[in-house]
Amino acid sequence: LIDEPEKEGGSGGDQRRKVVRVEKEGGSLGNFGAQFAFAVHASFLASGFDLTATKRPAFANDALSSSPTQEVGIDGWNEFDEEYAFVYANPEKGSKKVLVKCLAIDDKLLVDALADGETEPPHLEIEVGKYADEPREGNYAAQYKDFGKF
Repeated sequence: LIDEPEKEGGSGGDQRRKVVRVEKEGGSLGNFGAQFAFAVHASFLASGFDLTATKRPAFANDALSSSPTQEVGIDGWNEFDEEYAFVYANPEKGSKKVLVKCLAIDDKLLVDALADGETEPPHLEIEVGKYADEPREGNYAAQYKDFGKF
């Protein structure tokens, strides 16, 4: 679902600006689940996807079909403690939507991503303690460790 961001030229600069904007708008990363859900979200933006829904609209049963195609902000993305949901569209790939849901349980973040038209979502379990220091306000990049393996 996610390609490597472009290194030079193209829309790579736009994607990096999106990630910087998300870092500034992301709000508090008060727990490991939020910290890694935020990293998952940033990786989608860096790969050329636009955020089209988060919060309650992204948790709806019809999130893939009912979410708008225009980009929305991230404000309030972490209103549900330990549960996070995002809907993305990639305008460079026909705007096919992808629903990403994250659930923090103990020391893991469970991530499922379902592309529109697919029936089986890929599943990922992240052992957050391997890749994170205590969440805190400020420089989000400094809160991760061994990020290359993550």
